[in-house]
Amino acid sequence: MALVWIVTTGNSDFKVNRVDGFLHLRTEKNQQLKPCQKQFSSLVEGDDNLFSLPARVMGIIYGDTWETYNEYFRFPLLAEFVKKLKDERRYPDRIIVLLTNQEGIFLEDSDDPRYDRSEDSPYWRDTSRLEPILAQYFDQEFGVKAKFIPLEPKTIKDGLDNWDSALKLVQEKITTLGIAKDDLVIVSHQASTPAVSSALQFASLSKFGEQVSFLISNERDTKLTRFLEGSEYLKGIRKREAQTLLARYDYSGAEALIRGYLKDDKDTTTLLNAAIQWNFAKFDDFANELERLPEKFSDLVQEVKERRKCWWWEAYEAAYLGVVRLRQGNTVEAMFHSFRSVEGLLYKWVMKYHSEKLEDRSSGGKDIVVSRDENGKPKKNL
Repeated sequence: MALVWIVTTGNSDFKVNRVDGFLHLRTEKNQQLKPCQKQFSSLVEGDDNLFSLPARVMGIIYGDTWETYNEYFRFPLLAEFVKKLKDERRYPDRIIVLLTNQEGIFLEDSDDPRYDRSEDSPYWRDTSRLEPILAQYFDQEFGVKAKFIPLEPKTIKDGLDNWDSALKLVQEKITTLGIAKDDLVIVSHQASTPAVSSALQFASLSKFGEQVSFLISNERDTKLTRFLEGSEYLKGIRKREAQTLLARYDYSGAEALIRGYLKDDKDTTTLLNAAIQWNFAKFDDFANELERLPEKFSDLVQEVKERRKCWWWEAYEAAYLGVVRLRQGNTVEAMFHSFRSVEGLLYKWVMKYHSEKLEDRSSGGKDIVVSRDENGKPKKNL
């Protein structure tokens, strides 16, 4: 069993606390800043008294300078995560870092000004050029060689601000990580674009379920750095999914989805089992399940008992099941249950009011006349 930490990266995850050497490095890396060689001429100081520029620029300028400038380097959000992991002795065996790289969308000579590499382009906020710095940082903190996964959209419509395509891209990457079923997974998803952050949260919950927990923080208040168990996220998601299934009368699907949360809830289990039997047109089993409910459901139990006394009740249930199938868009089964309802209703009506006149001609041509004895029970006269 391994502890795997999956981390997203953002535009402000790497900063420096001094500007010494910047101008020299800036001049040296000038050609790599095309087509913005005249931009990014000085570091910008933030409210935290640290200095930075867009992530790609920082990676270009400082990417190969770890040995010389690492004492200047600061990792505001990551440092809080690392401290929390160490405080709780959760040392990762594997670290997986999601980087962004949109150079396939934002082109140096794009005909569309929205997708060129101007100073304000999202291209410069990509984190892919921070890889060598982050690799050194994680190795220094945990002695682990981090694995870097680039998120590289290929078309304009599938950019990292597109929620659907970001989810698809992250899901594809998640499936290639080789994480075992007994591994523990910690996810820090706050950095990167909102679409990527949400995509990793959803994809990790879907893929790893209760294996996953989330490590979150706040740069302005380090006291808020904490773990959130994935089971709580997952419970909320499954609740909404189950509500959707119930709205479609998919009781088996809902039961399968929330079965793990019903271990101590016998009443809900009984109600769902009853609904499942009803959905299979097993109306006697449906009623029997409901009659097992405890005293607090006495009104419902009494209503079921009274309903079962009515000769037409099964035909009514079959008719309503036909309505449900029609709402589900299953017209074939809707017709089937409607037919069964009418067929059953006619049979029950005849048995109730005209059983003494009923003839059964199914025995090789011999008539079997069904009548009732003095106690009202049917009897066969050959």
